[in-house]
Amino acid sequence: MKNNFLLVDSYKEQFSLNFDKTRKVEVVIIDKELFVREFEFSSGKQLKNFFHKDIKVAFETAKFLFHYEIIKSRNKIKLILYGINAVEKVKEIWQKYKVKKVLPIQYLLAYSVKKVSKGNSFVVIYSLKESLYIVDLEHGHIQYNRLFKMYKQDGINLEVLLDYSQYDRKKPLYVIKQEDEVIIDIENKYEFKIIERETVNVP
Repeated sequence: MKNNFLLVDSYKEQFSLNFDKTRKVEVVIIDKELFVREFEFSSGKQLKNFFHKDIKVAFETAKFLFHYEIIKSRNKIKLILYGINAVEKVKEIWQKYKVKKVLPIQYLLAYSVKKVSKGNSFVVIYSLKESLYIVDLEHGHIQYNRLFKMYKQDGINLEVLLDYSQYDRKKPLYVIKQEDEVIIDIENKYEFKIIERETVNVP
């Protein structure tokens, strides 16, 4: 694994293989769903007012790390707002390490698959310890995401898609797995492509 990953949840820190504390670290936030909301504005002034006033009313901004993407068209401005409740833990990390970047695991999965796939609309399934993540992209943007706790799991069980109501079978499905990880598809319901975890450099 090339990257110097530090995996963090609300309680603990985990190091990637060959972690080097003297190098800058990439902090990956795990075990949290990514908050995704879309807003539309008719003018740049409305957008600016949202960032200066309305966002503080709508969300507990002191607790969330935010990222946004802006898509402009002729008649409207679309704002895609991403948030994750991790401010306190990240503050602790900044005091202990040299931080290169901070990103939710969902971002890392999305960007990794984009590099090896030809499209911008797809679904990713990924398992890390007792958590199974679904990340759903539309036109290059994360549209939905879900986190399932899979205690005593023996592999990546695709039946979890039955509990994900937004799943669109028309979208390509990618499963990021370790070499020895089993994919469970009891009735062969799903068409999917396998990406070996080591080839896309995710934890």
